[in-house]
Amino acid sequence: MSFFWRYRDLRQTQGAYAGEQVRLEKGQEIPEVLLISDAAFLSDAHRIAPELTTHFHDPTRRRKRAVLTLLAALGAVAASVAL
Repeated sequence: MSFFWRYRDLRQTQGAYAGEQVRLEKGQEIPEVLLISDAAFLSDAHRIAPELTTHFHDPTRRRKRAVLTLLAALGAVAASVAL
């Protein structure tokens, strides 16, 4: 049995955190649900169809966010020391 789900009909309700399985839903009141245990799915989806997956979490941005947070913290400490 095969199902066809268009990217625009899906919403991601789980899988934004490291180690968490990805949960995609389609439908409203009682949705169809797809659980994906391999988080690489999201990275692959963004690589294959970037224009269709903008509403899905992008795990590659997690590293960038951590680096920016660290830089902001270091900047705050430097500003405090300078004052």
